[in-house]
Amino acid sequence: MDEAKKLLNEFEARIRENKLRRYRGMNRYAKKGETVMVGSSLMEHFMINEFLLAEGMDKVVYNRGVAGWRTDELLKNMDACIFDLEPRKIFINIGSNDLDRPGDALGRLVKQYRKILRRIKERLPGCTVCVMAYYPVLRDFDPGESPANSKARTREGIEEANRAIEALAAEMGCEFLDLNHVLKDEDGYLKPEFGADKVHLLPPAYKAVFDEIKRYL
Repeated sequence: MDEAKKLLNEFEARIRENKLRRYRGMNRYAKKGETVMVGSSLMEHFMINEFLLAEGMDKVVYNRGVAGWRTDELLKNMDACIFDLEPRKIFINIGSNDLDRPGDALGRLVKQYRKILRRIKERLPGCTVCVMAYYPVLRDFDPGESPANSKARTREGIEEANRAIEALAAEMGCEFLDLNHVLKDEDGYLKPEFGADKVHLLPPAYKAVFDEIKRYL
């Protein structure tokens, strides 16, 4: 690893650790028994409370997503992001970053995801867990930008991953929420007006997802 890449990784790690420190502090004042959203950037960027306020919905939802996370990081920090809040319901979107790994990335992802869901079931047996499908990608996504696993962020790669975690959700007794029909174009790609970049979403995309997810809150 060159020096610039190493410094960038260290900087991003400090940002993630600062978020966790802030979450731990916030959790001291949070109301227990509410709803938690957890995952990587695709969840952290979900401005759930803005939407709830705009709709006049009297719901309490805590967003504990951390951009850049893989399943490993969530497994290590489930207290700060889930258990300290003792939620009654969890929406989870984690693992899309795992798909960039070399080798059997999907197989490893499913194994790690299973550990996450099992721990939730053990610690919070009465909690409803909603496993969210990974969002579609833009049509012009270049798989060469994920050199470790060129299939990872293609339309086909995302669809394969969604089939795998749908099966896992069924195995673990969780709900699987695939709301991607509001985001996809006629060919199954992310609609251009919804893409902040090739894999992340703009606010109108999250609003479209919110309009579907609010009945589950």
